[in-house]
Amino acid sequence: MACYGAKSQQITKKNLTKKWKLVGYQYGKTMHKPSSKERGDYILLRNNLTYVSVSEGKTETGKWSFNTNGKYLRFWGKNGESIRFFVQALKTNRLVLKADIEDMRAIDIHYVPTK
Repeated sequence: MACYGAKSQQITKKNLTKKWKLVGYQYGKTMHKPSSKERGDYILLRNNLTYVSVSEGKTETGKWSFNTNGKYLRFWGKNGESIRFFVQALKTNRLVLKADIEDMRAIDIHYVPTK
């Protein structure tokens, strides 16, 4: 799951706007594949600042924004609650996020772009 040789991209709305498939979690130096429930998980970031995400088979929709100063994505669900994900890396073949949730702050979430 190494992303060596991938070109780093400037973190912009344009470079984030695509469908990202979950490929694994990194805790320290150890990579873990998604569980069988998570194999189809993805985030679709649309240009109109709406998103569709599938997490363990459950679909959620809402709005998203990108904060360039803090380098984080914020997602708002239909209930109005939001969650923040810090962008650890954006490369041509990889997006790495860290959830701003106490239990998950030590875990990097890895995605790859899909068509």
